[in-house]
Amino acid sequence: MNDFDPESWLAVADLCCSSGQGEAYLRTAINRAYYAALLSTKQRIEQATGTGTVPHAGTHSAILRAVHSGGRKFKRIHGALHHLKRVREVADYELESEPPERHWVRSQVKLSRDVIENHIKKLPDADFRTLRIS
Repeated sequence: MNDFDPESWLAVADLCCSSGQGEAYLRTAINRAYYAALLSTKQRIEQATGTGTVPHAGTHSAILRAVHSGGRKFKRIHGALHHLKRVREVADYELESEPPERHWVRSQVKLSRDVIENHIKKLPDADFRTLRIS
């Protein structure tokens, strides 16, 4: 089986941020940035603890609770996921909200990339095995 690399959603987010793209693309970039970070975290948890460890129902909440349980080592991951989830919800559901500005959207994509490359991928499996998943 070929596992999809959730980090590749960042390439989609980058394309959506290209100049000349409209509001729908910018909202989509925010969405992809969140899911890249969330699913990269899920993938790392399951790499360390086994496939299916993260429940299919309530996945978002389960991952947020798990990384919160990791304490200081997971503080940056938890903060970024919590923030990106909040801005994704605004982008996806609050359609009367102000259109996001391109430079701000790019900063959200950068945040996602940073947390994946410098935190999610760098923590050892042993740290992920300490997380409480419910």
